[in-house]
Amino acid sequence: MYNRKISSLSVKLSGEENYPEWVTTMKLFLRMAKIGNHRAWDIVEGTYRKPPTNAQEWEDGNAFILLTILKNCESQVRSRIGTMENAIEAWNELKRAYEGKTFI
Repeated sequence: MYNRKISSLSVKLSGEENYPEWVTTMKLFLRMAKIGNHRAWDIVEGTYRKPPTNAQEWEDGNAFILLTILKNCESQVRSRIGTMENAIEAWNELKRAYEGKTFI
């Protein structure tokens, strides 16, 4: 059984205005979180792909990442990715929607 606490990070993604801070915080967290012999970031980055057999570790890691992302987003952002089943797809959707849209 997979037993891992889904963390609340210091910032919740609300949109383009706080995407840079959120993405930096989320990346650091996922780079620290272990998934077997890998890091959670490896799943998001695509370097740890779902194996054709015995994929339970990858499935658990993918679910952990999705739940972490969802927990750390405001409701209007969650609605963009709430039905996605792969962490890399959710990550890329948020990147498309918010990266580079902030004006300083």
